[in-house]
Formats: sequence, C-alpha cells, structure tokens
Amino acid sequence: MEKVCEICGSKDFKIKSKRFCSQDCIHTYGSRMGANNKKECSICKRKISPGNFKKHLKTHIKKEIHYYCENCGKECFESYGSNRFCSKECARGFSTKAKRKEINRKVSEKLKGVYNGVKTEPKKEKIKICPVCQIEFKTFSRIYCSKSCAGASPRKPIKDTSNMGGLRPGGGKSKQTPYTNWLGYKMSLNKEEIKVANILDKHKINWDRNRKGFPYQTIEGKNRNYFPDFKLLDEEKFIEYKGWITEEMHHKMKDAVEKNNLDLTILVGEDKRYKEYGLSLEEFDNLLGL
Repeated sequence: MEKVCEICGSKDFKIKSKRFCSQDCIHTYGSRMGANNKKECSICKRKISPGNFKKHLKTHIKKEIHYYCENCGKECFESYGSNRFCSKECARGFSTKAKRKEINRKVSEKLKGVYNGVKTEPKKEKIKICPVCQIEFKTFSRIYCSKSCAGASPRKPIKDTSNMGGLRPGGGKSKQTPYTNWLGYKMSLNKEEIKVANILDKHKINWDRNRKGFPYQTIEGKNRNYFPDFKLLDEEKFIEYKGWITEEMHHKMKDAVEKNNLDLTILVGEDKRYKEYGLSLEEFDNLLGL
C-alpha cells in the first residue's frame, strides 16, 4: 500500500516515517495538536500547552519567593543554583571578588609591560631562517616557518636499544596490564606473559614475577644483568617467554645460564622460526599436566 502524508497528502517521503513526509509536516502536526489541547491557567488566564503547563505554574510560585544576590545585592525572583546568586557571572565572580583589585593590577601591569613595579621591554619577534626552505620569517619561538616545513624536516635516527633489556630498534615497549595470580601476588605483565601466567595458575604452581637479576656478558664483552620473567618459588626454577629471538638474546640467556647455573625453561611464541629455541605454550601446558 502506497504511503500518503497525513498533513500535506504528499507521496514523496523524504524521511523514514509512516505518517509524515518531512520534518516540517511533523512540526505542523505537533503545533496543531498543541493548539487544540491547550489548558487555561487559573492564575493569569493564559492558555498553555500541556507540555509546558507545569513549568508555567512554577513561575507564579517563584515570584512569591525573593532573595538577594550575594555578589551584586540585586533582588531576585528566579532561582539560580542554591539561591545565592542571580546569574552565572555573579557566581563565578564571587570567589575572585576579594582579590579583584590585585587581579586588575596584575592584568594592567602585564598590558603595560610592567613586572613587580619595574617596567620591562615588551617581547619582540625575532627574524629567523627556516632550516628546511631557507626563507626568513618573524617569530617569537618557532623553529620552522610553517607546519609543512616542520613535517618535512629530517627526523632523529632511532636509538639502538638492542642491549637495553628486551627492547629493539623500532620495536617499542609492550603494554603492561595489572595481573594478580592465584596466590594473590600482584604484578604487571604484557598480553603474551599473561598466557604463561594463566597456565601456571591453571596447574596451581607456586610462582611469582621474577625480580632478581643474574650477571652475564654481552657479545661485545659488556657486563649486564639478565632478569627471567617468572620464578617457581618451590624449586628455584625460572621461566622465560620470547615471542621472537635475536642472536644477542640467545647469547644473553645462554651465558647467564652457564655463569649462574640457572635452571631456565624457555618458552617461544607461535613463530616457527624460533621453535628450536624452546617449548611452545601448548607443550609447556602438557608438561605441567603430567
């Protein structure tokens, strides 16, 4: 069945409606309904629409109650806030009223270039040369003449962090999430370490986040400390999870194990390239279940 607008009779519907073809027809319908159903106020004899009738009655009650604004002293009939002020401006200005003279003095001195009663020279723009386009421009503090030149400027090289305990160039730092194990020990773990923690909790292993470092020597011969991820408290065993492994990482773990006689279990992610370096999470889960 074809739709027809109840107000104008149009069949061209511009909105999703079963009764009206446009917003104008909806408003027309609302005004007609309001005009037909208006109520007469018993106090002022005005005809008010049903939706605004209660609000209108409150205006007569308000005029019987008056108070004085604490800021400007004006007599008020309309309630605002806690009936202390006549407007937002008075409410906001009340807290600074006692300090108004001091505030006005400081603003005046700043505009006149005065600091603590001593006149100072106003800050002047300097002429600089843009390091990208080599064009002169005036500025107070900018380095580049425009945003396009700032975006085209050469960036600093990424710092080599391969020897800084788990970070690599461009790799970023993994997001840490608060975690509490089944023993109530609180720690921060990344999303991959949480998978290992869930397996340890599943088998009710007495474990905690490891905070002890073990000395080792890097490939370049520098002395550093190696911190495994987890510690099994009953057996003095350690667990390390790696999603990826570099030559430096492999050397670090191997050298730390040999120098400190560590009982270390290495777990690797799903990347098949690193499968030879340790156990998968599934293999580790099955091992604990034996």
